[in-house]
Amino acid sequence: VESGGTATDVMQSSESLGLPPNSLSTEESIKQGCKYFASLLSSCKGKGMTDINVVIQSYNYGGGYADYVAKNGKKHSFNLAENFARNKSGGTKVTYTNPIAVSKNGGWRYNYGNMFYVELVNQYLTVKQFSNAT
Repeated sequence: VESGGTATDVMQSSESLGLPPNSLSTEESIKQGCKYFASLLSSCKGKGMTDINVVIQSYNYGGGYADYVAKNGKKHSFNLAENFARNKSGGTKVTYTNPIAVSKNGGWRYNYGNMFYVELVNQYLTVKQFSNAT
C-alpha cells in the first residue's frame, strides 16, 4: 500500500525516524517499518485499545491518531479517520481516484495522510483476526 512495492523505501518508514521521504534502503525500510508498527501496537495496547485497525491507520497518520481514538471510543472507524484528517488538513480536500474512494465519496480525500488507509491495507490481508499464534 505504501509504495506499490516499487520504491526503495518500500514501507515509506523513513519519516517515522524524522528523515526525509525515501531515505532508507529496502532492508532498512522493512526493519524500520516493522519496528514502528510494533511500537504503535504497544502504544495502543497501553492505552487499552485492541483494535488492530487503530494501529494500521496510525502507521499512516502517526501516533497522534491513536491518542485521538483513545479519547473517542478506542475503536477505529472511517468517520474518526476522516475527522482526524479534516482537522489536520484544515479542511483542504484533494482529488483521490482510488476505487475505494470513488465508491465511498466520489473520489477525494483530505490533504493529510490517507483516510482510506485501513481499507487499502485490509484488502490485502488474508488473516482477518490476529492472535499470538498469528
